[in-house]
Amino acid sequence: MTRARIGSWILGVVVLAFLVSQSTLAIGPAFVVLHGGALQRPIVLRPAIGSLMFMWAGGNWYEHQAEGTLPPGLEGRRYLDYDVFWGRFEPEELKPEAASQHGRLYLPATDQAAAVVLTSPNMDGGPGATRAEARPVPRELKGFVSGRALTPSETAALVGAGVPMN
Repeated sequence: MTRARIGSWILGVVVLAFLVSQSTLAIGPAFVVLHGGALQRPIVLRPAIGSLMFMWAGGNWYEHQAEGTLPPGLEGRRYLDYDVFWGRFEPEELKPEAASQHGRLYLPATDQAAAVVLTSPNMDGGPGATRAEARPVPRELKGFVSGRALTPSETAALVGAGVPMN
């Protein structure tokens, strides 16, 4: 190969690697941080692409709508707060007020499955942004727009990720 051809090949590989790394940022959040409740320290998750999607998408038709439905019977149940971070963040920047989406993970009760409620997703910060625009943290249940009960396999996935579900 000539020197020019090698240079072109290397440039092509670098550009391809850049494009692939950029597109994977849009497929899932960079971090999900659980905190509050009985947790002594926050739990920081870096979900693999396609895993734990119920924590930010809910897996329902209403995930991108401003208003959906919340599961009944959540008032008074124990829960963990969580925040979803879309874009590039350093670990020290993972504060609830910097997240663009928020949720609550309601822990399973004797007669009720675990459940999630969440705010509508905001995955974009606009042209040239490296992260999605932060949104306020809801303080009351009515501040969340959608949610649902989790399946046993979704609950098991959280346990596998190190989230105490008891």
